[in-house]
Amino acid sequence: MKVHFLKTTDYKLMPWKNGLGSTTEIIIDPPGSSIAENNFEWRLSSATLNSAGPFSQFKGYDRYLTLIDGTQVRLTIDGNVKTLKLHEVIKFSGDQQVVSSKPDWTFKDLGLIFQRDLIDAQFHFLSAKKVEQLTTGTYIVFACNGSTEVKIDKTFEKKLTVNQTAIVQVKKYEIAEMTITPDTESLFVIIKIFAKIK
Repeated sequence: MKVHFLKTTDYKLMPWKNGLGSTTEIIIDPPGSSIAENNFEWRLSSATLNSAGPFSQFKGYDRYLTLIDGTQVRLTIDGNVKTLKLHEVIKFSGDQQVVSSKPDWTFKDLGLIFQRDLIDAQFHFLSAKKVEQLTTGTYIVFACNGSTEVKIDKTFEKKLTVNQTAIVQVKKYEIAEMTITPDTESLFVIIKIFAKIK
């Protein structure tokens, strides 16, 4: 089992795939892969937006997207209009054409992109204590506001502050218990990533 703690200074700022903006890459897997080469299995990133424009397309991938700052933004997905509100999570295909309208204020998103043929993923907001039984796969905890304590058995203990990330990669046949305890009025995202069973 491997546990990684990432601060904002560990993240990488890079251009969007379509070149029309920039994103902060939190983690990409496998290490050394890139969106430019289109050879990644999954990636977690965050972007700050203050103008209208199209999203990059990622054919063969699915996407989760949420707002972690701001109030709401209007997205047009293959011609259908969807208003995404703060801390609401949507899932859509990277094959789809997505355009954001110009917001009344700057907003910040958090998004997971993953190869749908290889990966199953879950993406949830939580504000209460969570005890997670870890089995084979990758688990990500991202602190949205306040602070959140992450404990894994007796091997790892860390308090995450805003925009910090804990990543736990559990190998086959390994079992562990993760306890996530947010402070009062704190909010975190928990993401579970598993290889699809073929």
